Amino acid sequence: MPAGVTWGHYLRFSCAAFLSMMAGSQLVHICYNPLEDINTMIEKEKQHLKSEFGTESQKLNDDKPSPGKEVEEQKDQGGGGGS
Repeated sequence: MPAGVTWGHYLRFSCAAFLSMMAGSQLVHICYNPLEDINTMIEKEKQHLKSEFGTESQKLNDDKPSPGKEVEEQKDQGGGGGS
């Protein structure tokens, strides 16, 4: 093992580090509740993006052909792979 540490010492240290990491994350979620209002934050961000980029993204989406149309055009022309 690295630096001459025995397997037992290495495994004990790894288990202790893993358990303390799990305990710390549990403590954060119990005390601070970071995910309590995530749904409202997502909705606010969606509204913000829609108001900021709504008309621009709609124009870009209208200019791009949908993937289904490209596949249909390739099949009509005899392309598209397959057998």
